[in-house]
Amino acid sequence: MGTVLVVEDDVFTAQLFKVVVEQAQLHPEFAYTGQEAIQWMTIHGDETDVVILDMNLPVVNGPDVFTWLRSRTYPPRIIVSTADKTLANAYRGVADAVAFKPVGLSDMVELLKSVVRN
Repeated sequence: MGTVLVVEDDVFTAQLFKVVVEQAQLHPEFAYTGQEAIQWMTIHGDETDVVILDMNLPVVNGPDVFTWLRSRTYPPRIIVSTADKTLANAYRGVADAVAFKPVGLSDMVELLKSVVRN
């Protein structure tokens, strides 16, 4: 079973993503700040298949975490998650996928499955 790191500071949204990850038959892990995400990936990056990354995070913001993730020798697949249309458009074609909030549960499951398949 693959591992997905959900980086989301909103607890309710993180729990929705937990359901998404489990419905895709993957294992969820959580970071609630950008700093926690970097710490997790420093230790567990080789075991992490996909990162669902909120772009509006405390401590270290989403764009900085994205840049850090992409600089890794073996970067994970990244789904950018944002309610900001400008940010969503900026990351299309750069991230592996973009989830524009609010995103439907079934749509997010299919998006995650497609990223894992590719």
